[in-house]
Amino acid sequence: AIGGVFFGLLADKIGKRNALIIDFVVYACAATLMFLSNNWMHLLFARFVAGLAIGGEWGISSALLNDVLGYEKRGIGFGILQAGWSIGVGTAALSAIFIGERFGWRYAFLPGLLAIILAIYVYFNVPEIKPKMHRIRDALKTVPVKATSIALLVAILGMYAFYIVWTWLPRELVNTGILAPDELFKFIGLSAIAGGSGHILFGYMSDRHGRTRIFTLYAAIFIASLMLIIFVREHTLVLFSLLTLQFACGFFAGYGPAFTEIFSDEIRTTGTAFVYNTGRGVSGLLITSNIMGIMSTVLNVDILTTTALAIPVMVLTAVLYAYL
Repeated sequence: AIGGVFFGLLADKIGKRNALIIDFVVYACAATLMFLSNNWMHLLFARFVAGLAIGGEWGISSALLNDVLGYEKRGIGFGILQAGWSIGVGTAALSAIFIGERFGWRYAFLPGLLAIILAIYVYFNVPEIKPKMHRIRDALKTVPVKATSIALLVAILGMYAFYIVWTWLPRELVNTGILAPDELFKFIGLSAIAGGSGHILFGYMSDRHGRTRIFTLYAAIFIASLMLIIFVREHTLVLFSLLTLQFACGFFAGYGPAFTEIFSDEIRTTGTAFVYNTGRGVSGLLITSNIMGIMSTVLNVDILTTTALAIPVMVLTAVLYAYL
């Protein structure tokens, strides 16, 4: 969240292209520091720096896409952008397996140096759109408070529903014996494909049928998949529902176009990054508050059942999204 706001302010001040280049360089430096770290304090600092860069990248990239894509192609553009997250998760898992296990954990961070190549590409190929205003204080006066508040709630609730499912569900499926550990590990690779295709298809369909309608459809798939997992608990059906659940998480592709259109050009990157990354931060805090454990004790049910909390959260997310 801190990185998103910092790089958002920087982008609205010096330009999105320049800020994105700096962001990539910072991330590459953080990857190098992680590789060279000698103790956990060094590693923690390097991870913090990497987190700042990761937080900044989404907001800048989203604002850039908003600038260069027309409304009729904005959905598919953001779908492809958001699919990078799913592909990145799968790539990270493969990196840990084929690089980390063979050469040591340090080397698993080396692919992060590829961010330098991205920085060079952006420098030579992405045009800079000069910021119209240099006084952020003046731009803040143009922020639509109601729309920003709704977007913030959509970000928090949608990410909270996602974290409820993917923080607790995999572990509990193994603990209850529904899935074997090796099945879950294989699922991680397949989930990258399911998630990536879900994001891209969301973007494609939203350009043709409207974001709100497709967001509602994805929310329904999310809820139906989770209900089948929790209340049926049949092995084959659980595996299938996990994939459809990951596919349905493609609803995140609807965040970028909706959030960027709220803010004026002068503060678009800052506003978009603030909403998205604050959503990440607050939802992360909610997960660490152990609400699921408390519910399990009070209701006298297993943790797997308490993940049903994501259902009303997802319903509320879809309702609020309709007002963006």
